[in-house]
This record gives sequence, structure tokens and C-alpha cells, in this order.
Amino acid sequence: MNLPGLSGFIAASAVAAQLLFPQVAHAADDYPKRGPINFLVGFGPGGVTDIVARLIAPKLKDSLGQAVVVTNRPGVSGAVAAEQMLTAPADGYTMWACTSSVTVFNRLFKDVRFNAAGEILPVTQVASVPYLIVVHPDVPARTPRELVALARQKPGDLTYGSPGVGTMSHLAAEMWFRQEKIDLRHVPYKGSLPVITDLIGGHINLTFDQEAAVAGHLASGKLRTLGIAGDERSPTLPDVPTLKEQGLPFTAAAWTGVCMKNGTPQAIVDKVSQAVRQAMADPDIRQRFVQLGMAPRSSTPQEFQRQFNEDAERMGKVITALGIEAQ
Repeated sequence: MNLPGLSGFIAASAVAAQLLFPQVAHAADDYPKRGPINFLVGFGPGGVTDIVARLIAPKLKDSLGQAVVVTNRPGVSGAVAAEQMLTAPADGYTMWACTSSVTVFNRLFKDVRFNAAGEILPVTQVASVPYLIVVHPDVPARTPRELVALARQKPGDLTYGSPGVGTMSHLAAEMWFRQEKIDLRHVPYKGSLPVITDLIGGHINLTFDQEAAVAGHLASGKLRTLGIAGDERSPTLPDVPTLKEQGLPFTAAAWTGVCMKNGTPQAIVDKVSQAVRQAMADPDIRQRFVQLGMAPRSSTPQEFQRQFNEDAERMGKVITALGIEAQ
């Protein structure tokens, strides 16, 4: 049955859609012909996030046909760079090397003037960096189980350091302590370097940190590790077993990825995601990541969004339980 005027209405609607949304229809075709892409890093030059961005930027240029310029905008655990991205148009010409700390921005920082969950769009995860349980050599525990037993014998006597309240290191440690029902005394510092310095000096007993920060001290014997909170062993620390292998299943890893402003056309998001995943398939890039103690990752926007949501919920519960208030 033909309804009067229906075919004309459909045709008119199609024309209207083309007139109203030409930029959506041709977003992927036109992108990124306008000029270079600004790739924001929320930390200073030389850090892990900066290195990641500078490793993949040339590969993105090869795939997208346009220069990708890495720009450092340090401050507030990366929030300064995120805010700069969010002030730019949602057109794919500004993206951000996001880290797992973004999932708790609004719970930790009063000065963050955006809703991370609603305004940040995860595009692709590129690296996962699991935490190690690192102890001073004088700590008598040789395994995670022995550390748990020691902590239960002397509740509150053992001390652990972190780069600060609410940092990923702090939250990872507390998640594991709560899982194992043990109580250790937290000593917050301003950054990871003073944590390692005091740990080597014997002023604290342990910390949760990443391989890149402690590998040299492990090799020299100044520090020891009891295990890695990853899904698998590190290729560069093959003799260090995972916590799961030792009967205490637990994973905690900081991640780095590519994020964009919510509202960016899906065609552009998919194009950038594909370019990043293509870069991460390069054997040289993957080898460099492994040398830095990072597990290479290559996820779709949907997979990365799930990771984002799961981490936000998981760490949010710990922040609530600890009574941490936004500063």
C-alpha cells in the first residue's frame, strides 16, 4: 500500500540529512586534510607517557598522512592537558595521551572543571604497566604469602610508600591489602623518586611501583620484588612470578592510551583507532614498549571504554572506602 506523500517525505528527509550533516557523512574522507594533529601529553618530556606518545606519533603520520605533533602540557596528573583538549573542537585534530588516572580525576581534584566520564572519549589503549610489590632487602618475607603472614602478625607495623594520596600506586596497594585483609601504614610522598630513595634507605618497608622505576635497583640488589600484579610475567623480568602464579590472584596496572573529546564523529574515531592499532602492530614499536617494562595493547574504542568504566568503578570504591576527599 502506498501512502500519499510518503515517498516525497522520505526523499526530502534524505536531502535534508545530507544538507545538515555533510561533515558527518564525509568526516573520515576529509580527515585529517586540514593540517597537523596536536597530540597532548599531560606530563613533562622524558616520562613514560611522553615516550609512548613520541614512539607512536611518527607511525600515525605514516597512516594518516598528516604530521602528529606531541605537545607537553604537564599538571594535575594530566588533567591540564585533558582540559586543553576539551576546549578544542571535537574534530579529531586534538587528542590526548590519557592515563588510567583520568578515571578518578573528579574524585580526587576539585580544580578539574570537566566530567571525565561524560566528556572524555577513550579511543585505543596502547600500553599496560603492571605494578610490582617491591621491598627493602631486610624485609624477611620472600614471597607475597610470607608478606601477608608478616603483616597479620604485626598489624600496622609495616609501612609502605606511594607518590601521594590517591595515586595509582596508592590505590593499587590498598586494593591488594584489602583483598588479603592486612593493614599496613601508608606514608605518602610527593612523587615516586623520594619513595624509592626512602625505600632503599630502609625508612619504609615496601611500595607498589612499575618496572621502569625500579629495574636498576632490583638488578643491583638494593631492592627486591615479591611478584608482579600482571596477567603474565614481564619479558624483561622473566624470573619474577605473577601474584596469580603464587596463589594470590590480583592484577593492578596503570595504562596509557589515546583519548579524544566526546562528540568527535565516529568515522574519525574509528580512523584514528585503526591508525593507532596499526602502529602498535609494528614489531619495533612493540619491542621498545617491552624494553620499557610496558605490555603493548591494541584495543577498539568499545574495549577501551569497558576498561575505562571497570577501572573507574573499581578504584572509585577504594577511594570511597579510604575516605579520600577531593583536594
